[in-house]
Amino acid sequence: MASSLSIALGNFLYKNCFPIYKLTYKSFKEKQDAFEISLMKKYIKAGDTVLDIGANIGFYAEILSGIVGEKGKVHCFEPDTTNFKHLESRSKHLPNVTINNKAVSDKTETIKIYTSKKLNVDHRTYKPDEYDQEIDIHAISVDEYLQSSTSEINFIKMDIQGFEMSAVKGMTKTLQSPHLKMLSEFWPYGMRKAGTSVLEYFHFLKQNHFYIYLIDNNQLIELTEEKVKTFLNLPETTYMNILQVKTVFKKYTIPFDLDDPRATLAHRDIILQKPFLKRLYQDWYQIFIQKSKEVGKGIYLEIGSGGGFLKDEFPEVVTSDILDLPVVDKVFSAEEMPYKENELGCIMMLNVFHHIPRPYLFLQEAERTLISGGKSIMIEPANSALGRFIYKRFHHEPFEENGPREIKPGNPLSNSNQALPHIYFERDLEQFAKDFPKLKINKITYHTPFMYVLSGGVSRSAMLPYFMYNFAKAMEWLCKPFSKQLGLFCTVEVEKI
Repeated sequence: MASSLSIALGNFLYKNCFPIYKLTYKSFKEKQDAFEISLMKKYIKAGDTVLDIGANIGFYAEILSGIVGEKGKVHCFEPDTTNFKHLESRSKHLPNVTINNKAVSDKTETIKIYTSKKLNVDHRTYKPDEYDQEIDIHAISVDEYLQSSTSEINFIKMDIQGFEMSAVKGMTKTLQSPHLKMLSEFWPYGMRKAGTSVLEYFHFLKQNHFYIYLIDNNQLIELTEEKVKTFLNLPETTYMNILQVKTVFKKYTIPFDLDDPRATLAHRDIILQKPFLKRLYQDWYQIFIQKSKEVGKGIYLEIGSGGGFLKDEFPEVVTSDILDLPVVDKVFSAEEMPYKENELGCIMMLNVFHHIPRPYLFLQEAERTLISGGKSIMIEPANSALGRFIYKRFHHEPFEENGPREIKPGNPLSNSNQALPHIYFERDLEQFAKDFPKLKINKITYHTPFMYVLSGGVSRSAMLPYFMYNFAKAMEWLCKPFSKQLGLFCTVEVEKI
């Protein structure tokens, strides 16, 4: 930390002779932050888009502007009015810099900052023992700020006095950029006072697939959880900086057996954490919602809900699973459903049918419980040429299109045959008509040739950043004429007549 005398002198110059302060501060930062500046020059390229969160008077804005060049862009955020005026003055000659007189938080809101009596770089979002003023300021989340932007964020510099955890919670979509790097302050005392901890921050970054390096004596040392734990109770005077580098194609490891209920909940968490995959699920859920509303009456039931979030998108649905999970409404087997005759309007299943040991028992139950005109909508693996190639070579579940009509019971997730939908609704049509005279197959639609693969599923990180989702969807639409050959999934619509 700077000495009390230098702090007092700096504060005096800032308030009474800013041009001298600006030159002095520049000289000080160039020396003190020389290694951090070298990292920026290493990881940021011309044409990149960069965020400067906690821009202060614009020292780093000027450096970043020069690195990204005229084709790049720097977005600065500084909530303090006086600092912002100096930032505004400094950025007038920097056309590639956009400035925002706002704080960055997990959501758009008005928050309080407590300005420092001693340092213009030490304003805080929590109430310190001594402060100059308590000020209401505007805050915004990064994801909301960038919602209309098509640019990938390549680098984030962040120094906001312990408020970093709130900031990253508001940039979950932005953090999916596959090549993102961040340079942020890592201040245990500040984070404690802000209601979080460096350990929570570390875990959040790890969950978003970052390698984390401590900057120590001009070296990068990879941080471990054990090392971070030793920082938890460090005093106010101890702070440091960390570099965070995004890992590409991160593999997710679930420390539970596939049939353990905790594995299903872990898969659900992964889906919710991955914007690309979550959006794909939302698109599939729209099929369920549309078909349910076409029926317009009866109970809407989802079977095998535990790994998904349909209830968030469609509150009217009753969720269920064969596993006793805290996120579902009912627990039962699809082979024996606790509903009366002619009670269900729509039954929805996403990647569930091929796990049911005796699918004919489920279809008998659907025939019994659906109302006349009620539907069962299933999204399942497709028996396309590409589907057979992918599922047989790169998926842990078997795909046996010439296999039997049932599978071994007992393990609700690890036992399966991904070809069961093909067997029942395409291969054995005559048997279907004989066994289930009150059900008819309205249509089978092949779709999604590569979006799920690009999402990484629940095993790996997405191959594309979230902002490219609509582009990838458009490319998939162009492949629609070849869906029967390329679709990895199919939607099966069965109606009770």
